[in-house]
Amino acid sequence: MNIIFTLSKLPWTFHFLRKILELNYVQTKEKIRHYFDYAVPTLDLGCGTAEFCRCFAPGAYLGIDIFAQYITFAKKRRPGYAFVVASGQDLCLQSKSFSQILISGVIHHLNDEIARHLLKEAHRVLVDDGKLLLIEDITASSTSFLSRLIHAMDMGDHIREKEEYERLINKLFKIDESFTYYSGYCHYGLWLMRKLKES
Repeated sequence: MNIIFTLSKLPWTFHFLRKILELNYVQTKEKIRHYFDYAVPTLDLGCGTAEFCRCFAPGAYLGIDIFAQYITFAKKRRPGYAFVVASGQDLCLQSKSFSQILISGVIHHLNDEIARHLLKEAHRVLVDDGKLLLIEDITASSTSFLSRLIHAMDMGDHIREKEEYERLINKLFKIDESFTYYSGYCHYGLWLMRKLKES
């Protein structure tokens, strides 16, 4: 586990191991491009190594991650895009400033309280009727050896059932579509949502 933990903290190693195990993220990239617009203001909340930034126009995209080493890696890899080190729980961003928000592989690292706080911040910076696409590991994937290895590498302590994620979501967003799918050897839940207007 110490070796796995060390590898997970090295952006270059983690990036290429995941690309192999997820077959270059082809399935996930297809879904992002299908549901999201290319050139509208987009926040990638928990962008990691910025694997999905090229699904969007450089001038319309902002990637945020709490880990400075991942942002440094992202900036070197994709110099035309904007990246910032920041916590998703306290976004120093103007309210209603993004038309769409991507959260991929973030919530399963957070307990319920912190996850709700992050989702509230996403709700705040999203325009009325804006889109949020949530993609997260789900517990059903733990049945295979490779999935268990990926989960161990990922260090996510809060991988949930699909219904558990939905309980976190439903007070802030309306779910337009949801399903599970495989990205290479990884099993994910996907939720396309719209912002519920504040009462």
